[in-house]
Amino acid sequence: MSKQIPADELVQVLDKMQEQIDNMAKRIATLEVAQIPNPYGTYHGYSVPKINWDTSTCPTCGIKLDQVMGYVCSNPRCPTGLGPVTC
Repeated sequence: MSKQIPADELVQVLDKMQEQIDNMAKRIATLEVAQIPNPYGTYHGYSVPKINWDTSTCPTCGIKLDQVMGYVCSNPRCPTGLGPVTC
């Protein structure tokens, strides 16, 4: 059997929950307008070298680069152009 909660206690709990929801809504609104810095820094105009896809390896990590690959490099400055991909 479940315990019956007095109406005044229930109202207090609901009021407290509403206050918490309001505080979360204010925090979310603050974060939506905040200027969050880019963790990768800014673009400095580095160029991607030409790659012979038949026989190349990455000069940084040494992975062999083939024509058909599903690899994405986690290095934001990947010299092969396989660097960060966002969806």
